[in-house]
Amino acid sequence: SKTSKEREVVVITEEEYLSDINCTKAVSRWRDVEKDKNVERNKLTLKGISEDKVYDKGIGTYSNSEIVYDLSGKDYSYFASKVGVDQEVSGSSASSVIF
Repeated sequence: SKTSKEREVVVITEEEYLSDINCTKAVSRWRDVEKDKNVERNKLTLKGISEDKVYDKGIGTYSNSEIVYDLSGKDYSYFASKVGVDQEVSGSSASSVIF
């Protein structure tokens, strides 16, 4: 008896970051929405498994915020993101997030 499986392999040839695109709306209840920085205007840093990971690209904002992008007319196949609480505030008793 033979079994066959099909798998799709996606090769990314070009990436575009949201922080490189102008949003149509950005509302935050505390501080400004930042491109490629956290709300304190420092490097974006998320907790990793063995060590913290610093990101050069991304959006820093307060947890209660809304950011809208108009992607109509774009030919995107998928959207991928990493989200988390920046390490600058993660030790604070005030830091919490629900995804």
